[in-house]
Amino acid sequence: MPNFGGTVLHSFGVGSALGVLGNIATGVRLSLRRESGRRADRWRVKVDRQLPVWLNNGNCPRRWLRQAPRRGVLLEALLARMEHDQDGLGATCHHALEEWGLVERQAAEVQRTQGWERAQAVALLGRMRQARAVPLLRDLLHDPSREVCAAAVRGLELQASPEAAQPLLESFAEMCSRIPVALLQQALVSCCRLKPEVLQPYLTRAEAREQRILLEVVVQVATPALLPALESLVESPDPQVRAQVARALGRLSEPAAIPLLVRLASDPVGLVRARAVQALDQAEGWTSIGLILSVLDSEHADLRMVGAERLAQSLARQTVSLAELLPAARERLRAQGWAMLLCALGQAGSGRALDSGALGELLSQPVPAVRAIAREWLSVAVVTGADKVLLDALLCPQPSYMDAVHREGSPGAVEEFLGRYGDAALLAELEELAQRLPGGSPHQKVVARVRGTIRERLYV
Repeated sequence: MPNFGGTVLHSFGVGSALGVLGNIATGVRLSLRRESGRRADRWRVKVDRQLPVWLNNGNCPRRWLRQAPRRGVLLEALLARMEHDQDGLGATCHHALEEWGLVERQAAEVQRTQGWERAQAVALLGRMRQARAVPLLRDLLHDPSREVCAAAVRGLELQASPEAAQPLLESFAEMCSRIPVALLQQALVSCCRLKPEVLQPYLTRAEAREQRILLEVVVQVATPALLPALESLVESPDPQVRAQVARALGRLSEPAAIPLLVRLASDPVGLVRARAVQALDQAEGWTSIGLILSVLDSEHADLRMVGAERLAQSLARQTVSLAELLPAARERLRAQGWAMLLCALGQAGSGRALDSGALGELLSQPVPAVRAIAREWLSVAVVTGADKVLLDALLCPQPSYMDAVHREGSPGAVEEFLGRYGDAALLAELEELAQRLPGGSPHQKVVARVRGTIRERLYV
C-alpha cells in the first residue's frame, strides 16, 4: 500500500528547501544592489571632486571612459554641470563630451539597445546638445517604439536650433499621430525661436488640422518675417485657423498686420471676430486715418469700442492729427461712427482742437445719441476751460450747433453749459462781447441770456 503520509512530508520538505533557497537568492541580490549603489555613490563623490581638475587638464583617466558603470557616472556629472553651468564650466563640459569620445559611445549605445533602454539612451544623447547627433535623432523619429520617438523629439528640442526643427517639420504629420501634440509644439517653439521663418513653407501647405497646431507655435515665436504666410491664411475656410491667425497677427507688433486684423474683426464667426478684436486692442501702430475711420464705422460694436480707445491713445500721443481726421470723418462716418469719434475725443481731452464748425456738425447729427454724447463732451470742455471754443461758436455766421440746438426746440446746450460753469472772468468777456454785437441779433440775445444766468448764479 502506498505511503501517502511520507510522500506529503517529502513534498513539504522540498517546498521548504526551495523557499529557503529563494530567500537566500533575494537577499544576495539585494545585497549586491546595495553594494552597487554604495559604489556608485563613492564614484559620484570622486567625480565631483576630480572633474574640475580633469576639465582643466583636458584629460580623463581611461578607466572612467572604458568601464560602462564608471562612464555613466562621469556622463551624468558632465551633463549636470553643463546644464546648470556650475563654476562657469558649462562650455568646457560641452567640449569635453566631444573630446573624450562620449558622444560616439552614446550613439553606439543607442544603436545597440532596444525599447525602454534605447529611449533612456536617446534621452542622454539629446541632453548632450551636440549638432552631430541631429541626423541620428532624425532617424529615431521613425522608430517603432513611441517612447523612443518621444525621446528623440525631446532631444531635438534641446538642440534649440533651426537645423533641429527641419526633421520635426518634415515628419510633422506622422509625429502628430504618434506623440502628444503639446510635446511636438514645445520642441518646435524651442527650435524655431531664433529663426521662425523656417515654419513658413510648411505652414502654407499643411492641412487644416496641422495648420492649427503649427499656428500655436507661430503665436509664441511670431515675427514680421511670417506676415506673408499669415496673410495667405486670412481667407482660410477653417474658422479655427482664422482665429489662430488673428492671435498670431496680434503678436507681431507690426503696423502692416492691423489691416488684416480689421478684416478678421468683421468675420461672420464670433470666435474669429473676438480674437481679432482682442488682438487689435493690444496692437500698436494705429496711424492710418482711413483705417481708424473704417474701424469706428464698423457694424460690430466691440470693434467700434476698440477703435475709439485706440484713437484716443493716438490723439493723446499726437500720432494722429485732428486737422486731418475731422475732414475725412465728415466724408466717411455714419452716425454710429460719429458717436465713437466723440468718445475718443472725450477720452483724449482734444476739445481745445475742435473748431465751431466741427462742433456744429457733431450736434447737428440726426441721431439723438450722437447729440447727447456731444453735449456731454461739451460740458467737460467747459469745465476744463475750453470757453473760447464755445464763444467762437456763438459768433460763427455759418450754420452751427446753435442753429441745430434751436431747431430741436431745446433751450440751447451751450447756453446751459456756459450759464452753469461760467465765472466772473467769462462774465466780463461776455459784457465786452455784447457791446460789439449788432442790436437785436440772435447772437446778442443768446449772449444776454447767458450773462443773466451767470450773474444770477454768482450774485443773487
